[in-house]
Amino acid sequence: MTQKKQPRLAAYSEKTVRLIWLGILAMVVAGSLIPHAGPLDADVGLDKMLHGILYAILAGVAMGLFHDRKTALFLAVAMAPTGFLLEIAQAHIAGRAFSAGDLLANNVGVITGLGMGILWRLRRHYARQSHVDLSLGETLSRKTCDMRQEASAPRHSVALNNCNINKI
Repeated sequence: MTQKKQPRLAAYSEKTVRLIWLGILAMVVAGSLIPHAGPLDADVGLDKMLHGILYAILAGVAMGLFHDRKTALFLAVAMAPTGFLLEIAQAHIAGRAFSAGDLLANNVGVITGLGMGILWRLRRHYARQSHVDLSLGETLSRKTCDMRQEASAPRHSVALNNCNINKI
């Protein structure tokens, strides 16, 4: 069975990642500070969902794509106070108001993005470590296979366990 190669997101340069992330952040800030929100004012559910999705993207992209762990975590967590500050700023803009519901949706999005970003980093870490495509459930990592062989083999014999490992 041949495996498809996954696109490597870590191959992007740090500068490209910063530009993508800053572009998304700029769109969120601009959208938050526009004097009149327009059609989203009528549909409260869509507004809250949009807040959650955008802040999840901001936190998740920061966690998943920035190479340095401390920078990634700092930027992802910083999205919560950023959302709070933008909500405070909206109180001073004509046609906008501070909304506790928006603030809650922002924070739920940040927490969701943090979780997704952590899972993304872990997946990438273990995929590199074991050299096995983790998107396929039936593959078994080399380390697990080696441990099973060692545990099942008597001390003086060679382990002949049948481990199903697909090389990439």
